[in-house]
Amino acid sequence: MLVAWGLSGIFFVGMAERLAGQDSTKQDLTKQDLAKQAAPTTLMPRLGAWVNVTLSRHAVDFSEFRTTPLFSPRNTQFPGPTNLRFLSGNALSAGGVFELPFSTQFGLSVRLSYTQHHALLQTEEAVLLGDVNGTSSENIIEHRINARLATLGTEIYGYAAPFSNGFRIIGGIAAGYILSRAYSQGEAFQQPTRGGFTPNGDQTFNAQTGEIPDVQPVQLWLTGGVSYTLSFPFGATTLEITPELAYSHALSSILQSSSVPSGTSLWNAHYFRGGVKITLPIFSEQQAQKPDTVRQNLLTKDSLARLAREQDSINTARLIDSTRRTSTVLTAPFRTNAPKVSVYAQQALTKAQNLVNTRQIDMKPVSIVRFAKRVQGRDVSDEEENEKLVLPVQELLVRDELPLLPFVFFDGESSTKLPERYAALPPNSAALFSPDALKASSVLASGRHAYYHLLNILGWRMRKLPNARLNILGCTDGFTSEKNRPRLGEVRANTIADYLKSVWEIDSSRLFISELRGNTVSPRASRPLAEADKQAENRRVELSSDTTALFAPLLLTDTISHALTPVMRFYLIVPSTLRIKSWKIRIRQERQTIKEFRGNGKPPLAIDWRVDAKEMEKMREGNRENNRESNRENSLANTNDIAPLECSFEVLEQDGAGISSPVQKIVAEERRFRVNANERVENMLVERQSLILFDGVKSTLTQTHLETLKGVNARMTASSRVLFEGFMDKSGDEEFNERLSLARAQAAAQALRFNVRGAQVEIKGYGANKVLFDSRIPEGRIYSRTVRITQETPIQE
Repeated sequence: MLVAWGLSGIFFVGMAERLAGQDSTKQDLTKQDLAKQAAPTTLMPRLGAWVNVTLSRHAVDFSEFRTTPLFSPRNTQFPGPTNLRFLSGNALSAGGVFELPFSTQFGLSVRLSYTQHHALLQTEEAVLLGDVNGTSSENIIEHRINARLATLGTEIYGYAAPFSNGFRIIGGIAAGYILSRAYSQGEAFQQPTRGGFTPNGDQTFNAQTGEIPDVQPVQLWLTGGVSYTLSFPFGATTLEITPELAYSHALSSILQSSSVPSGTSLWNAHYFRGGVKITLPIFSEQQAQKPDTVRQNLLTKDSLARLAREQDSINTARLIDSTRRTSTVLTAPFRTNAPKVSVYAQQALTKAQNLVNTRQIDMKPVSIVRFAKRVQGRDVSDEEENEKLVLPVQELLVRDELPLLPFVFFDGESSTKLPERYAALPPNSAALFSPDALKASSVLASGRHAYYHLLNILGWRMRKLPNARLNILGCTDGFTSEKNRPRLGEVRANTIADYLKSVWEIDSSRLFISELRGNTVSPRASRPLAEADKQAENRRVELSSDTTALFAPLLLTDTISHALTPVMRFYLIVPSTLRIKSWKIRIRQERQTIKEFRGNGKPPLAIDWRVDAKEMEKMREGNRENNRESNRENSLANTNDIAPLECSFEVLEQDGAGISSPVQKIVAEERRFRVNANERVENMLVERQSLILFDGVKSTLTQTHLETLKGVNARMTASSRVLFEGFMDKSGDEEFNERLSLARAQAAAQALRFNVRGAQVEIKGYGANKVLFDSRIPEGRIYSRTVRITQETPIQE
């Protein structure tokens, strides 16, 4: 309920801002233009329905009903509680509505309503009670009445529209007949708490239900509020959707005066309400069109300027069409400070004027490309029009937290030499290294991926953390000739220690070389030991420390591709002399239909097609099928390319004759653009974290995982979009790997308790179908067994 009230408040604040913006726009228009644009085509009665959420605010002042004692028994020792108080009450109201406009500014609204007035009444009583030892103590007893009231009535409102933009002020009177008057009541000890009063352990006593006696059957309210009407063309009529917010003040009491001992009753059911009303005209709004004037096809220059500012939605098309029918030609020149008008919109209008005495139609498809830029230190959006269908792909530089894999692997059986892929600095050159210079990489290759600087990162951090100590455990594969050779593990550990001492000048007292007993296999070894891949993973040195900052994830920058929604705008060129019954736009690729738009009556000047993910996949799938049938190996350089589209525009006249425009071809192209790390494109912060080193084949999260998730949770908001992706390497059973990767992703998502925050969450498990790194090397396999968390959070200005 509180969410509904909050959304209502946000809506009206947004409407106020929108009104302010429209007022500044209309300063450039004449009063005559404004009156023409604001006037509806006709003033006719409307019918509809409405539904509201109500928040009751009852005012009460009585202790119990006269004819129905509530809190009994009563005597000199227990005189009864003080008068009741109101706590809260949320419910619904709904009904039908009939509206009769007198003019564009005033009208009458009559409603039938069913309204719930639920309330929870409460009071407390302090009494002295003794125990078996004869000791008396003060006890607090809470008394509650849960009233379930509902009325059926009628409401008569007048409304005034002081502006020409749908904003209304409403006021009137409402009357209702009480249909439901049920109540339930009970008493319970609050201080101190006591045991149950029934064999079932109930805490409530003197519980009873019934109907409120001696109610005043007819209730009256005085109501006032505000609303905002949004109009949507719907065939030959106009659908109006009106969000509204109102307050009703009770003029009568729920109880008759004889129903309480004092002889005067106060129980008034006031309430707030917010919701939506939907209406349609009783008769058709379609009017006969005048066929002989070119002037009806023209937009005013200021209307075109307003179009340029409002091109972001399909409502733009309705705005243009409405203005075209009501505006007149302005001979005054453009003002130098007028907003830029789309060149394609001007071309469409000019061509429509040239075709006025013909039976031809045409269409101009234009791609809308939106991008962000920086103006005086602020992020602003801009857009351009392009004759190709542009598929925008945004390359975002994101914050990537790379977990440090605390293993150094040795190549080959019995090897003790540090592999060349690990970045080894010459002695006395440590001053040239800084972890801040490392970059994230999607390729696990020497010199590119930060993991191969593991020893340098640890050396650099140990210099910054003089009290940190490093544990070094040399391991063997425990199966081949390395089995039962603890000395081999010790030599590998000394290789790591010698590097840190010689290059980073770390004192030997801070490096602890641990030993393994028995078959020299680490407790964290990969299994089964008989597999060659697992043996390669176990020929390693394991590093650990009690100083957690020593192995903290690296904060790097990475580039990800972020596909934006393609938008195609169709300018529809139709002479005003045509009497059109219906129209249709069809977009095809090869032999399949991708999208259709249909409508009745005269088409709008422009209509937008926002290409969704399913339509994009349909176009790409059409490419793949065509390539397979044609048996062409390299028909397209990129499997993500889109084959040309064909679009057609058809109209059907009132006499049944059909007219088609020439078929237009749309060529698709992908456009990539890079965003700097310091810029906020679309006001979005993108962060990525990874979880590695799960225990065996389990999905249980470790303490290290939970610490990483705490940071994700701290930055998550209700408007965040979070993607959990589970990955595996190519070893093992494919079906099992897919289930395990999904289970790990689900475990990470559940640990964040994202349902409480309301974030948009998507969970995927790829198994080995989408491997992140090279599975031929042990570090590639272990880094591939991960859960990657990508979080996109809008940044509020």
